[in-house]
Amino acid sequence: QCADVAALQCRNDFIQNDYPVALDMRRTQNSFDNGRRGNYWSDSAPYDLDGDGIGDAEFGPVGAFAFLSKQYPDLALFAQSPAIQALGAAERAFPALRPADAVDRHPALGPTTRTPKLHSHSRGVDGPLLVASLLGLVMAGASALWGRA
Repeated sequence: QCADVAALQCRNDFIQNDYPVALDMRRTQNSFDNGRRGNYWSDSAPYDLDGDGIGDAEFGPVGAFAFLSKQYPDLALFAQSPAIQALGAAERAFPALRPADAVDRHPALGPTTRTPKLHSHSRGVDGPLLVASLLGLVMAGASALWGRA
């Protein structure tokens, strides 16, 4: 959640969140992009006509239901209901229904953070070698226990 002070949130990954952003007011000075790059939102469906990896249409992460449920927490009971899903579809079709002016003008097409992978030339532990070593330890422990019996 973002506070009511101006904040810049960009190059983050919002993946499978019921409420990626919840605001208490319609107007905010928070920004979800730095003018060139924004965030990845798993519930958006961006398109990229120029192939630069950045969505060509803005994404509004604050939905009407998130806005209302911030004011009335008991509404969270209906979070996954068909009515709320229909409300979300209507907001995507008609951006004027958005309850807040907080938008990401440059949403990323995919996650912006990457998990580093070990390459064969790195000094990291090889996966199959690690599995074989652990299996050997388990078998040695089991045979030691059986030898005592």
